[in-house]
Amino acid sequence: MCRLEGFRLIAPQGDWERFWIIQFPTHKGAEAWIEAEMAPPYGQYGFYDYQLSRQHLPAADSDWLSDAKMARRPLAGDPRQIPALLVDRDSVVVFLYESGRPGAGLLLEKERVPNAMSTTSSFAKSFGVKRLERFDLVSSKTKWNRVLLVELPTLDAAEAWIESMTGLDRNSIAEQHFQITRKWGEDYFASWIYN
Repeated sequence: MCRLEGFRLIAPQGDWERFWIIQFPTHKGAEAWIEAEMAPPYGQYGFYDYQLSRQHLPAADSDWLSDAKMARRPLAGDPRQIPALLVDRDSVVVFLYESGRPGAGLLLEKERVPNAMSTTSSFAKSFGVKRLERFDLVSSKTKWNRVLLVELPTLDAAEAWIESMTGLDRNSIAEQHFQITRKWGEDYFASWIYN
């Protein structure tokens, strides 16, 4: 496992309250993780929806983009005791799920994603963008093609970024769904990393 990050939705959406980004060096590792979580008895006690994706690094040479690689941070104390898993109130993480509307696939790829990067880039200094990542989904069970993740310092900044990513020009070529979260249990999940 290369990375394990937990996120908690600011407002739960139906059954959805928490989710994770879990990164493995190989597809086989991801499959093994999913099989282990779904196996009885643990798999009977929750609702799981896995979306396999590949991280797509932005082509733009932006020095403000941070590297998402995680380093192991061992926890102090008894490793069998789970500490209180708190949210990080000093950042807001927005996930934008999107897919091209019929006939807009080429335009989405050529225009939409670079515009997303440049729009966020213009916000970097004024709104303190901490991180931007893109994931291209490889699973066909959802209608979404890609996910953008942007980490910002405040809800005001998150709202401004969402406004910049919506509008008639963007809605005409892409269907969008936003989730507003905070990082959750960061130190605890970093203790799971082995690299």
